[in-house]
Amino acid sequence: MIPDTHPTPETPYVLIDSQRMQNNLQDMNTICEQFGLSLRPNVSWHQSIAIAQEQIDTGATGISCLTVAEARRFVDAGFTNIQISANVVGQGKTEQLTDLMMMAKVTVTVDHTLVVAGLADAAARYDLSVRVLVEVASEYGYAGVSPSEAVLIAKRIEAEGYLHFAGIYMQPITMKSYPRLKETLQLMDEAGLGVDVVSGGGTGYAMIAPNIPEVTEIVSGRYVFYDWESIVNGWCHPDECALTVKATVVNRPVTDQAIINAGWRILSMFNINNTYGHILEYPHATIYQLDPHRAYVDTSKCNEQPVIGETIHIVPIRAEAVLHQVDTLYTAHEGQIVPMV
Repeated sequence: MIPDTHPTPETPYVLIDSQRMQNNLQDMNTICEQFGLSLRPNVSWHQSIAIAQEQIDTGATGISCLTVAEARRFVDAGFTNIQISANVVGQGKTEQLTDLMMMAKVTVTVDHTLVVAGLADAAARYDLSVRVLVEVASEYGYAGVSPSEAVLIAKRIEAEGYLHFAGIYMQPITMKSYPRLKETLQLMDEAGLGVDVVSGGGTGYAMIAPNIPEVTEIVSGRYVFYDWESIVNGWCHPDECALTVKATVVNRPVTDQAIINAGWRILSMFNINNTYGHILEYPHATIYQLDPHRAYVDTSKCNEQPVIGETIHIVPIRAEAVLHQVDTLYTAHEGQIVPMV
């Protein structure tokens, strides 16, 4: 007998609906074309060379990374337009950054003058011109500075011979953070500082793009797969989620409880509305507790009860966290579950 080259993987595993993923890529590209926006996927979400290439092929102009090491991996794979959306700190990191700039167009973001000084020193040593965005804080208290501080940092960038102030980065951009963005742009204009790029936004921004026309470039990662948090936030419909965790019911200790063989080592510890994921087959169930390898499910509100040995599909709270905890993704192809290339 010829062995099956693609045996069905043991649960739990991450299952990707390739058609939904392709639809999501195209839909986001369509939104960007409609509103004249550049699309820069945040590849830190999936860290996949193949998926990033599909994003470029679908219309993205470049990619966004969080670290120099991550950017180097994608540059080595042939990507030539990179944005590093976090401070590059320390001589070792800035030296690695200059290596990248020999091979690709690289833009960096900063939110402190000490970071500017380090970039300037590295650029001067190698006679390189570095494009720099200033990160302005959104309402969520992420990284970034106030509008007035952003102007001071932009002036410092322009004062350095080897640095070029390219614009503003803000993540996320929402209707609540919009006033901060407008204030920043007004102060930049009053200071005589040209803003070429307004970058950031996130997946949620795509839903309100017509209301915030100052943005020129969306940086988004979640739109590839979406997740339960995306549904709760109103960013997508359930049938647009392209990633699920396939798991098995392994125990029914009492009538209104089930135990599933997918714990926080695959689902992660993200929780929203007191659940750690949404079970498609049992939408009224609640995953109320996790250990490393098991999920504990309250099924008291379910019309039907799961049975031991049944396989189910879980939409995770945050797809990013799941992707970072597995080495292999699977998809359906010609009736088989196969590793995703």
